[in-house]
Amino acid sequence: MIWWMGACGLLAERQQRVWEMEDHVADVLAARDALRAGDLAAAQAAGQGLMREDPVPGLPDAAQPFLAAVRDGGRALAREHDPEAAAATLMAITGDCAGCHRALAVPVPRSLVGSPEEDAWLGLVFESEARWREGASAVALPEGASWAERRAAYAAWLVPTPGAG
Repeated sequence: MIWWMGACGLLAERQQRVWEMEDHVADVLAARDALRAGDLAAAQAAGQGLMREDPVPGLPDAAQPFLAAVRDGGRALAREHDPEAAAATLMAITGDCAGCHRALAVPVPRSLVGSPEEDAWLGLVFESEARWREGASAVALPEGASWAERRAAYAAWLVPTPGAG
C-alpha cells in the first residue's frame, strides 16, 4: 500500500510539471500569434501568464535556471511597449526554452499544425536543425546562421517593419 501512495505522489508531481509546461506553451504561442497579428496588448497579457510563480514540484535542478529565466522574460514581455522589442524578448524566451529542452533531453515533437511557420518555431524552441530547415525557407529565414541570428530574423518576420519587404 505504501509503494502505491509513493507512486501516486510521483505521478501527481509529474502531472503538475506537465500542466505548468502546457501553460508556458500556451502563453508563448499566444504571444507569438499576437505579435504576428499586431496585437501588442495580447502579447503583454501572454507575458503576464509566463511570469506566474506557480509551484513546479519535482522540477529537476537542471531546469530551475531556465524556469526562472522564462518567468523573468515574461515580466519583461509584459512591460514592453514596442512590438519589435517585444518580439526580441519573446525570442530570448525561446532561447531559455531551448536550453531547458537540451538540459532535460526533451525530444523534438512533430509539428501539430504541419505548417512551415510551425516547423521554424519548433526549430527555435528546441534548437533543432531539422525543424528549422523544414520551415525557414518558407518564411524567408536564414538556414546557416547562428541561433541568435535565427531568432533575430524570426523576430523581424513576426513584426515586419511597415513599408519593408
